[in-house]
Amino acid sequence: MPACGACCYLGAPSAGGRDVAALLTAPADVAAYLAMVAPDGWCVHLDRASRGCTVYDARPRFCRATPAVFANLYGLEEEADFDAAAIAALS
Repeated sequence: MPACGACCYLGAPSAGGRDVAALLTAPADVAAYLAMVAPDGWCVHLDRASRGCTVYDARPRFCRATPAVFANLYGLEEEADFDAAAIAALS
């Protein structure tokens, strides 16, 4: 399992945070995403000591940063679009 955690800061929804929920179209995905956001904005599945995901193998599809997932969820069609979107998501 990767141990970075950079994309695990989801932003506190009440503070505006990252609005990934607005990009998700399936109600089940939105509910799952919102349930993952701790009050401080970090994902509840992040092990802060190891910076690893405690549910990595079973993580939701919107947590899987691959060109296929980004194409399906966000309408990106080109590898270049994926790279730019993945980098922008972390800024």
